[in-house]
Amino acid sequence: MVDLAVSGLSRSFWHREAEIPAVKEANLRCRAGDFVGIVGKSGCGKTTLLKLIAGLEKPDAGELKLSGPAGESPRLGVMFQDPRLLPWLTVEQNLRLAFPAKRRPQDTADLHRNLDLVGLGAWKDAFPRSLSGGMAQRAALARTLCRKPHLLLLDEPFSALDAFTRKQLREELGEIWKSLGMTVILVTHDIEEAVYLSDQVIHMRNGAIHAAIPIGLPRPRDCREPAFQERCRALEQLPWGAGRVSAS
Repeated sequence: MVDLAVSGLSRSFWHREAEIPAVKEANLRCRAGDFVGIVGKSGCGKTTLLKLIAGLEKPDAGELKLSGPAGESPRLGVMFQDPRLLPWLTVEQNLRLAFPAKRRPQDTADLHRNLDLVGLGAWKDAFPRSLSGGMAQRAALARTLCRKPHLLLLDEPFSALDAFTRKQLREELGEIWKSLGMTVILVTHDIEEAVYLSDQVIHMRNGAIHAAIPIGLPRPRDCREPAFQERCRALEQLPWGAGRVSAS
């Protein structure tokens, strides 16, 4: 598990000689073991914020601090919308890419454990073309877990899936999070998904963090319960604003 503290984080891009602020003075705190959802319209800065946390983008200003377990450097795992499996490798071979070049004795055992965790133990020798969309995302999640991340960053991993598969995978993700005790940050357009999984939901608007809504509901959660629906309505009623961030 890992603690995350983001203070005054900003990132802008340039387009046709205009500065486009993608993330503006973001402040965020995630305690070790938290599950945090980030919601907002397309272009509001969610993915850019996630990339800044992952180290895939460099901030223009601000500070980001990660503190892992004593004596360990924080390990990050990132999962995107596209499973990004290499088509010429089997599921198992794709997962092996997550391990260091120098193999460790426990790597194979960890690999098979993660495949079983996502329900793909019987598909380890299959090629990606044989997998459904949901199975490919399970394989991508298992590959990310092979890194043994303290902080798991998810960028709309289920957005391309049908409603039934998406619901099934979000429930499985919740169980995996509980069993492994990671800190998780999930970017999603689905308010119900965010409320179902998260301890708190961050609402972004025009590049800024507009609100942080604590969920405070016991688990497992029932989407039909009045308290659950109340949290969803609270998020829906926030001012979502324009879809794309623009120069200010």
